[in-house]
Parts: sequence; C-alpha cells; structure tokens
Amino acid sequence: STSRLYDHESVTYQRAFGEFFNFKLPSTGNRIIVAQLEPLPPRAELVNRAQQFSDSLSKYGIPILEYPSRLSTRVDWDMSRRQLTDQYSPGNLLREK
Repeated sequence: STSRLYDHESVTYQRAFGEFFNFKLPSTGNRIIVAQLEPLPPRAELVNRAQQFSDSLSKYGIPILEYPSRLSTRVDWDMSRRQLTDQYSPGNLLREK
C-alpha cells in the first residue's frame, strides 16, 4: 500500500472486525474494507450477487462482475504492528521526511 499507516490500520480493522474483505483497484491506490457481523459469504455467493446486479449497474459503467475477484481476505500487512487507539496514533508517520 501507499500509506505508511497501512499495517497499523489493517491490524486495527482485523482486531475490530475479525476477518474482512480488502477491496482494491490497482489504478487508485485506495481500498475499501468490507466487514460484517456474520461470517463473510463464500466467493460463489459474491459472484451470484454480482450477476444479479450486473445489468442494472452496467449503464453506469460499473464493472461489478470484476469485483468479486478483487475481494481478498489475504493478510498482506505486518501483523506485528500496533493497532491504532486513542492512546496510540502515530501521526508522525504521515509527516513528510
């Protein structure tokens, strides 16, 4: 990720929500975190839902059929990083060096 807080953020999300989907589009450098109280749905269910909405979203240029493959639960962060809290917020990581 492009953020120096990525590892800290990810550890925080994982501790708060458990397993979550990381949705990334390589052209943006951003991500969307998708979490829910229940266990995450299997990939087949995501593909099925995308197919249901494909026609209605295509007129807006939203390639929803590509999105299920971009949802990942793979841990791509350093698990040894501290989680962010009110007491621990490393703002100095955001400063220019």
